Amino acid sequence: MSNAFFSLERPLAPRLIQYLYCIALVLIAVMTVAGVVRGVRIMARPAPPPITAAAPAPNAAPDANAPPRPMPPPPGMRGRRFGMGPGMRPGMGPRRFRGPMMLRGMPPAVQGGAMLVLVLLRALVAWMVIRILAEMGSTILKLKPAAH
Repeated sequence: MSNAFFSLERPLAPRLIQYLYCIALVLIAVMTVAGVVRGVRIMARPAPPPITAAAPAPNAAPDANAPPRPMPPPPGMRGRRFGMGPGMRPGMGPRRFRGPMMLRGMPPAVQGGAMLVLVLLRALVAWMVIRILAEMGSTILKLKPAAH
């Protein structure tokens, strides 16, 4: 079987399509496993503690020994913190959970479950696209050239 690739009895194009299809399936499987592991890690993460804001006293005088508050950046420089470039929005910086916006603030079990569903859906779509492309390639190779 090792010299089947170098055999001149079969044309190269169908074998190449077959090998590329196998490579694509392996890549899809690896990315699916990585996504499932990521979803399970999200599900296993403990829930964050509830955020409670401490309200300042209504008429509290500023502390005399406190350092002065920094000036806000000029209007053109807003959003340039944390390595954000000129075309980035504030929500595009480093985040803890990279997933759909609607899942932010949900419990980790819901986030992880949604991540698992999305990973499996992406794998299914990628597999269907690769399968269709492989079928198209093999069909084109089977066509007979038209006689002039």
